[in-house]
Amino acid sequence: QTDSNGFYSFANLPTSGSYTVAVARNNCTFTPASQVITTPLNNSVLDFTGVMRTFLLNGYLILPNGQGIPNITVTLAGPETRTVTTNSAGEYKFDDVRAEGQHVITPESPFFSFQPESITLNGLNQNTRASNIVGTRDKYTISGATGLPDTLLNLSGDASATFTSGADGNYSFLVDAGLDYTIIASKQHYTFSPAIRVFQAISGNRTGENFAPILNTHTISGNIGLGGVTVTLNGSAGA
Repeated sequence: QTDSNGFYSFANLPTSGSYTVAVARNNCTFTPASQVITTPLNNSVLDFTGVMRTFLLNGYLILPNGQGIPNITVTLAGPETRTVTTNSAGEYKFDDVRAEGQHVITPESPFFSFQPESITLNGLNQNTRASNIVGTRDKYTISGATGLPDTLLNLSGDASATFTSGADGNYSFLVDAGLDYTIIASKQHYTFSPAIRVFQAISGNRTGENFAPILNTHTISGNIGLGGVTVTLNGSAGA
């Protein structure tokens, strides 16, 4: 066998005769496959070029309903490290993967949890499709305070929902990760600051998304037609 650097040697061969040197190794091809030397007059050097076989390695990231998950980063680690992104069908592909070695496939996303978290393949002997990896979209909470009870919160965007604040004035929505949402607060006699909150590609819990209530004020005015008239306002303010 060759040493760790790929060298071989046959010593003390008679100068007469014909010799065939052939090379072989699992998962490799060689050029040439063998060489013949007849009646060597001197020491001879016969070199070969070896190439490790490579194969296609692919697979799919899918939702529990079987739909592919696009635009997810997938990393192949092992003898070499590469990264690709799933296509519209949720497929990832690694071309020309070395036959030998341990290959680990790992998807990564701030919006999904995956099962299994990774797949390990110990060597390849043909083009290989790995088992499906199932992704479940993570869920996060958007929460905050309105400062008033019975405030209506409207969630819109990639999902629609409403929430009415309780006695503490707080609100909370459970939403899917990676999507876009807006929230508007409303209550009779009040406006809120900010008027609207916008969330894009949400990737974690969002707390303290508060709305500050501002009591609306109005003006009562008119014309009596005479100057110097005393006008009295009676009553009480309420909301």
